[in-house]
Amino acid sequence: MHPRSKHWHLLDYVMVRRSDRKDVLLTRVMRGAECWTDHRMVRSTVRLQIRPLAHKHKPKKKLHVKACRDPSVQQELQESIAGKLVTIPDCDPSVIKDTAALTTHWATISNCLKEPAAETLGFSDKKHQDWFDDNNVAIRNLLKSKNEAHAATLHNLNSAALRDKWKELRSSSQR
Repeated sequence: MHPRSKHWHLLDYVMVRRSDRKDVLLTRVMRGAECWTDHRMVRSTVRLQIRPLAHKHKPKKKLHVKACRDPSVQQELQESIAGKLVTIPDCDPSVIKDTAALTTHWATISNCLKEPAAETLGFSDKKHQDWFDDNNVAIRNLLKSKNEAHAATLHNLNSAALRDKWKELRSSSQR
């Protein structure tokens, strides 16, 4: 309230986003202890939560299943899976009653299928539908070296030499 006019004036605000309004727990105006003034201190209690950093996940590698078109690869895959499955002891379903035992048993079976498939088939490369020929070895090598230089630059942001090398490889690949 103004001392002479006796009008109330709102001078200070606590500004928050609409979505964060529920996080403002208490807002009070405090009077000065020493002298009379029309200004007050606004005090607010806010629940702050700092978000953890979002980690980017690498995409899962996909098996190169087109390799199974070759009968020799099919035979090799069947033999390697059969060899791995022989090493797993048979388990009676009545013995597995808890979830943890079932989970570990499933993990061993899953690994016995994944490992031979990864060794026999390998993983497929990403397929880009760009204007250049994917089979051109020179272009693929240039792009690979550019990507490696970019990754090295991201790991060491302070290195001017790595950044210059990446920029030069990027411009040459664009040409």
